[in-house]
Amino acid sequence: MRIMNWNGWILLDELDLPPGGGVKAEFLADTGRFEPACLFPNLSEETLFEAHNHQDWNWATEYRGLVPERMIRDNRVYWNYYVNFAGLPENPHRTLRVTRYASGGRVLSCTEESVSIDPGDTVFLSNWHEWEGAPIHRYTGMEPNRQSDPADASPGWTVANCIFGHPRLTIFGTEEVPPLSYCPQLSGRYDLYLCLKEEVLECDLELPGTNVLEHLLITPRTIPFNKFWKELYIGAYDFTKSDCIRIHQVTSTRFNKLRRFGDIFYFKLVPTQRVVKKSRVAGRLQEILFYSEPYSIAYYHRLQNEQMAEKLVDEYAALGVDKVICQMGRTGSFVLYANSVSTRGRAGDVRGDDQQSSNGVAEMMKHMDILEVLPPLCRKKGIKFLANMGVNSSYVGSPLETKFSMQHPEYYHHHLLDFSIPEVIDFATENFREMARYEIDGLSVSHTRYPYWQTKDTILAFHRGIVEKIGWQRRRELELNISFVCDDPDYYQAIEIMMQEDLIDSIVPGNMMCIHPPVNLTPYIQLAERWGKTVYGMIDGWGLSNAGMNTSVLPRPAECEILAERYINQGAKGLYFYQSEQILSNPFMRRFVKSLKLP
Repeated sequence: MRIMNWNGWILLDELDLPPGGGVKAEFLADTGRFEPACLFPNLSEETLFEAHNHQDWNWATEYRGLVPERMIRDNRVYWNYYVNFAGLPENPHRTLRVTRYASGGRVLSCTEESVSIDPGDTVFLSNWHEWEGAPIHRYTGMEPNRQSDPADASPGWTVANCIFGHPRLTIFGTEEVPPLSYCPQLSGRYDLYLCLKEEVLECDLELPGTNVLEHLLITPRTIPFNKFWKELYIGAYDFTKSDCIRIHQVTSTRFNKLRRFGDIFYFKLVPTQRVVKKSRVAGRLQEILFYSEPYSIAYYHRLQNEQMAEKLVDEYAALGVDKVICQMGRTGSFVLYANSVSTRGRAGDVRGDDQQSSNGVAEMMKHMDILEVLPPLCRKKGIKFLANMGVNSSYVGSPLETKFSMQHPEYYHHHLLDFSIPEVIDFATENFREMARYEIDGLSVSHTRYPYWQTKDTILAFHRGIVEKIGWQRRRELELNISFVCDDPDYYQAIEIMMQEDLIDSIVPGNMMCIHPPVNLTPYIQLAERWGKTVYGMIDGWGLSNAGMNTSVLPRPAECEILAERYINQGAKGLYFYQSEQILSNPFMRRFVKSLKLP
């Protein structure tokens, strides 16, 4: 066994453990007692996404200092001494007791090793009271897994010491606070890591050499709950002596009681060693499409004005997005642009999937016409803009519903508008005539989520009606796109006829509600080649779940990579990311999307 310092860890290498065995490590504390070392079985990002077993506090633990062989990769484990000592210890010279054991716990060896903790060129930042920009309070005795703010805490930036003594940065209350900044006075390229103890973090990071903020939203849907003391890789950045790191409060944490800042234990800066991982489809993929919902972004108060809209487009550009499929509304519910037949039937704050209410969408519509603002911003960045409507629920009885659907209950089949009724087709297609008046590059229809009771005839009537409303001259100027549920005979027949009649230019077959199972694009590729049309592979924003739609686990980069390679190999021109808002706040998926176009 070898023990060495490495990038802010103590590395225990060459363990040579038998199957079913493991390793236990304890350090001699200043009290003269051996305490469990906070051991990590491996540092692969995929470990963060593995389900937990409700027992071992998962892969980063200070409770037992014990790691089974089945979790270990490359014959080594890592001691995060910064967690055990709540920082760098005053006395770096320590005794480490290492026990190697076989199946059942039979001891193979137990040795006490002298180690000297030396971070070397690695820089830890947890000196929160030296950060500038706003007052920073102190709070001692916070419960380790808080679900709400302490009643006696002052609002604002706070360094809160939980019962384990770790000084974690957080925000108490919902008052607006200015960003905090710190200049580490570094020069060179550094890999930036962030450590948080609990399951929640939401903030924006302003980092050197970037023109967009790094938005982080870490929740149990992103990383399973109980991944304690997780260290997240943010990215590589070029620092000069005057460059700062800034931490920004996110507006959603001020307006939504289910969202909160969470905590940051430390930043870690390591001279860059990581090799940038390139996707296996890089160089073959031609286009990246983002399906975007301004409604969802505005709901969390992140798209209230033109300045925010410009920042949003900057984020798309930084990820290499070629086309934005931007949903302006859903059939039977109100649209986001001005002067439409789809006007709201009733006032009131809208309720989201999280069952909270928000006036964010109303504020956005009061301050700007989003369909007037976004297309020219996209054009400046070389991004094409397609305005989208979804075939969807009218949300009967809610503030989302339109006057039309309220006034015509006879136009419903069960809980959805009936597309076999000409008046419904006329109403639904009018939205496309309205959107075509704007300076857009195309129109898109999403059938993916709500294909219920659609037939070949209703699909054809709808799409013929769209072209009839916008006129053939305008139709030839625009790309017409459709996403739909795969392996459905009505949709296949309708798609074939629409291609033949030149009613569509590009198609996106997908599952109704999940990234799995993989879609077989081959029959659609063959159909498209016959008529000179384009096929995109869909990467949906929902993963598999056992706990209901609104708690679905988000897709992981590894499974997206597998699907990307499959779809490009089958002949897709590019990838269509459904629910792209999840990517904007997910550092793991952002890194994957960037990898698709690496040279």
